[in-house]
Amino acid sequence: MKRSGARWLLLLVALGSLPAGAIEVGEGKLSINGFGSWGYGDSNGNDYTSARHSGHFDSGEFGLALTTALSDQAVAAAQLRYTPEGGGLFLDWAFGEWRFSDRFRLRMGLLKHPLGIFGEVPNVGTLRPFFILPRGIYGETEMTGSGVEGASLSGKLFSQGGWEASYDLYGGSLKLRVQDVIDPIVFPATLTPGGTEDVVINEAKYIVGGRIVVATPLEGLEARLSAYGSVVQHPDNRRFVIGPSLQYTDERFSARAEYFFYYEQNEQRIHAAYVEAAYFLTKKLQVGARGELYGLHVLEAAVSSSLFDHKEVAATVNYWFDPGLVVKLSVHAVDGNRFAQPAVLDDALLNGTLKRSTLATILGMQFSF
Repeated sequence: MKRSGARWLLLLVALGSLPAGAIEVGEGKLSINGFGSWGYGDSNGNDYTSARHSGHFDSGEFGLALTTALSDQAVAAAQLRYTPEGGGLFLDWAFGEWRFSDRFRLRMGLLKHPLGIFGEVPNVGTLRPFFILPRGIYGETEMTGSGVEGASLSGKLFSQGGWEASYDLYGGSLKLRVQDVIDPIVFPATLTPGGTEDVVINEAKYIVGGRIVVATPLEGLEARLSAYGSVVQHPDNRRFVIGPSLQYTDERFSARAEYFFYYEQNEQRIHAAYVEAAYFLTKKLQVGARGELYGLHVLEAAVSSSLFDHKEVAATVNYWFDPGLVVKLSVHAVDGNRFAQPAVLDDALLNGTLKRSTLATILGMQFSF
């Protein structure tokens, strides 16, 4: 999806600049941005994000971002997000930035995670065609978290002949919200009647990573390469993540494809990928389709389970009242239980009643300013 307002919002939020459409205070020295979403979801059995058996009215989500230009070279920014059903209040990022030049910008604090296309803006729904992002890369998995606690360098590498390239280098600690699906299969004795597998916070300490973004002479076409990994084994096993991203956007058509590989020493390997495309039939009406694959392989354990797999085909129909306000209706056909599960997972595993297939429908509104 590329509308003029949404395109500039994605670019400027990612760079930490003053986003278009923001509320500006003090002659532009303070910029206030916000975003929110609310949805209703229904499924034929398993729960899948906001879609649940017998229907579910989501409590919504709202985020507020503040960016201030302290001087021509100094910037401070922070974002708070409140999601009643997702854990309450979060500080997504809060950092200070010193701009030595266009080539070198130093940030320190709680930083946006520069991974893939949406790692820095996973909650801004007006920047994508679907109500939810692909779960294998941007869901509650081992791939990405909301922020890196540490420092980064970023800037422009070159701009010549229609080609442009920018980079991000960072290091620190990354907190990831992950649901453990390995122990219930590898250690079935841990299952208890009425039990659920809750989302826990895993911390990957002492990571270093980077991303390169290359814009081509063909307007709207860009490629990205993202990677990060642990440099020391503390406190958990070393891990490594790498993946390319490709996207094309113009006023009516958009297409994206991403693939990421995750490796954790002595533990697991993960492959996650998706392809999506969307098209504006009119200035307001948009349709889109997406296919997604996710596979988890547990090292040194000859086990397999539908909890390790996710295959999805989805379609969406959207009506854009404005580039900052959209209603979306999507249908998701899912095979596998990595992200689509019954409310009481332990009982389904103990009784052998876990169903692989899920059909979910999500209707919701998303906005940004």
